[in-house]
Amino acid sequence: MEKFFWTVLVTATTLLLAGRAWAEEASPPCATVTECTQRGEEAYSANRYAEAERFLRERLSLEPNNIYFQLALAQTLEGLGDCASLQGAQELYSQITGEGAVPANARAGLSRIAADLAACEEEEAETSPEPPTEEPPAVQPTPPEPPTTPAPHGRGGGIAAWSTFGVGVTTLATGIVLWIPAYLAADERDSFCSEGGCLDIGEQRQWGAADEDFRRFALAGDILVGLGAAIAMGGLIWALVARHRGETPTAAVSFWPSRGGGGGLVFTLCR
Repeated sequence: MEKFFWTVLVTATTLLLAGRAWAEEASPPCATVTECTQRGEEAYSANRYAEAERFLRERLSLEPNNIYFQLALAQTLEGLGDCASLQGAQELYSQITGEGAVPANARAGLSRIAADLAACEEEEAETSPEPPTEEPPAVQPTPPEPPTTPAPHGRGGGIAAWSTFGVGVTTLATGIVLWIPAYLAADERDSFCSEGGCLDIGEQRQWGAADEDFRRFALAGDILVGLGAAIAMGGLIWALVARHRGETPTAAVSFWPSRGGGGGLVFTLCR
């Protein structure tokens, strides 16, 4: 039990100290320009450049366009002396341009750190590993393409021709099926009136309705039978021509009206 108590106490203390350090690190070191200036100059005068950098960098963030603050931070980074700090000082010095005491001090700072920056670049070049030389990949021989077997000549035309023939047969069969209700309507029509004619008005109306059904189904059946027969015959001829000549003809079916009010189907085969 005592061991558990000390473990909890040590863990809590460690977390408390870590949280406090994180809070101090996350929070800004100073709140106003005056405070940052005072504390930064005190640290800089005592040669505590790392501490001064925090205050002066925070001051510059409050007034980023102030060249006096840029110069002070650049001199502080120059005082740190490591390569990363010298590069940061070079960047700040280079941002200060124009005439006057501040730009003159910035140019003087660039001259002071030029030799140290050159040494940093040489050291970085010596320590950086050379990129490995990659050998070019060996060129693999391209395998020869397998020979392609040409498709049988006229095969596409034969398939289209037999498809046309199937459409014609289907249309023909649909027309024949429509003849059945036509004949049924004719039988119904003939059952309403005797051989002497329709004397009753009700029978005459029934006869007329049945006769209208007969004519409608008969006309539709006749058209589909004629059209289906023409298409089937054309598809059959098309298939025979494509098979024997190896060509792909085209077919066209058209309906031409005649002078007597009827019409006819014309099938045209073109190559």
